[in-house]
Amino acid sequence: MSKRLDGRKVKSLIEMLSGYHRMRGSKDYSESMYSLKGYLLRAGFPKERFHVFEYPADGVTKTGNILSTLAWEPVYGELWLEAPERVFVTSTAVTKVSLVSGSGSSDGWETLPLAIYNGKGNYSGKAVLANDDPVKVFQNAVVEGGARCLVLCHMRKAFEEIGRSLNDLPQMTNYLTIPYDRKSADLNAVAFSVTKEKFDILLNHAKNGNAAVGCRVETKMTEGNFEVLQIDATGFKEGPDVLITAHLCHPSPGADDNASGAALATEIARILNDEKFPFSVKIALVPEYLGSV
Repeated sequence: MSKRLDGRKVKSLIEMLSGYHRMRGSKDYSESMYSLKGYLLRAGFPKERFHVFEYPADGVTKTGNILSTLAWEPVYGELWLEAPERVFVTSTAVTKVSLVSGSGSSDGWETLPLAIYNGKGNYSGKAVLANDDPVKVFQNAVVEGGARCLVLCHMRKAFEEIGRSLNDLPQMTNYLTIPYDRKSADLNAVAFSVTKEKFDILLNHAKNGNAAVGCRVETKMTEGNFEVLQIDATGFKEGPDVLITAHLCHPSPGADDNASGAALATEIARILNDEKFPFSVKIALVPEYLGSV
């Protein structure tokens, strides 16, 4: 059966998935899920073997000790240094992940004084430049400090020994997230992720004083649903079930394990169906939530 596994088909599915900006609860997530379903249907998969489970993305529902987020989608964002000189910093036209997941929207074009993050303090009405954990910065600068905007440069799980660090990858825009449960989203803070190169430029100007940035941000923050696609790969009802899970969500254009895993699981489902595998195997494509199902 392993000889039936076609790596070229898996790679094609990965390429397809990486074109979707698959944020939890977003339109692109749903469309990518139904694209995989369509692939299996065209391969002869029985339509009754699919089931979509929905869970609330309302920012208030708790599952265990995990508070749900809202459904979030980026529309557009751009950031400029406005003073002491005008310099382009980043935009979603360059990379979609320049807009931090959970960012609110601006009121048209906003120009804000730029402050350097220094832990807890008064950042009221300012843009805060930080290279620390986004969740901690959000709590200190936005929730407690009143910041209007965050400009972040942070790499999770940096590991210099393998070249995974900001200094090794100064042109990388990291995928970052701030809290966007209902209470956090109501603060409507906007947030950008910038490269180490752009961060250093902003930092030098901010140290000299009188620096300001300008931004325009549009996002959609709504109550929606987290969708889980369950695929009954064999239709076999007797005996114990085997469950294969894969994370489907991930920002575009990254492929990452979240695309390769979902693509491989989908191709496994096709092969098991074609071969009429005589055991119960179900596949669940799920939105990643804090690294878990």
